[in-house]
Amino acid sequence: MKIETLQELDKLKFGSSKEDALKLFGEPDVIENEGGKYGITAEVWEYKKTGIRLDFDPDFNFILVGVFVYTPKISLNGFYPIGLTEQELLGHYPTLELEVKDGQFSDYVDNSKELFFLKDNIVKRVDVLPKISDYLERFGGYDN
Repeated sequence: MKIETLQELDKLKFGSSKEDALKLFGEPDVIENEGGKYGITAEVWEYKKTGIRLDFDPDFNFILVGVFVYTPKISLNGFYPIGLTEQELLGHYPTLELEVKDGQFSDYVDNSKELFFLKDNIVKRVDVLPKISDYLERFGGYDN
């Protein structure tokens, strides 16, 4: 699925470095868990004006492992999901599978790498994550 409007995202791939992200987006507004100081959790860069968050894996030299988009300006193949109701999302993507439903939160996944995060039945974010088996095959296991 192609994320449009944020053209820089097309240039950033899983496995990209923090330096690659700096060249494309500049300095983030917020950095959480800088240097992986809290153990195995990712270093998180947030660009509030752009409406994206980038996660970098400290176990693999801080390569990009997740992109989280919450700006309503993005489109996925010409479709704008942020702000839609659950029913509208499923109307457009009838093959989505419910991954998690926990009170006011829901996660729907498609058959590629996108996950739609809903709160109170409204799409709040699109998460683009690698398939874990492909990621580990490409970048190695934790015992390397």
